[in-house]
Amino acid sequence: MKFIFIILILTIVSCDNSKEIIITDFSKPVNIALSVNPDKAYTTKLLRVRGQVDDTVIVGVCEKCRSFYLNGKIDTLFNPDFYGGQGMDSTYFYFDPYKSKNGELKLTFSIL
Repeated sequence: MKFIFIILILTIVSCDNSKEIIITDFSKPVNIALSVNPDKAYTTKLLRVRGQVDDTVIVGVCEKCRSFYLNGKIDTLFNPDFYGGQGMDSTYFYFDPYKSKNGELKLTFSIL
């Protein structure tokens, strides 16, 4: 199990389509766009959320997808299928502070 986790982390780190942000300002939502190469075949979107918040936050892996409500101490990974590329120039992730006012979260966004 540890071996699979290490491979996943190495894949995220080596991915050229990734972005990492640290959120400490919980006054406004954040939208993240990652460029999509139309000639590349993708299979997965990854959203890693780590940190702690005082109340509920919302994260999502696309504009029209299901939202995930998180609170307290957070260390989770979302990895839905993603078959983007043709006809797309970017894909989106979002963060909404919702009810949370304080905390610190590290969000890592990737497409593979």
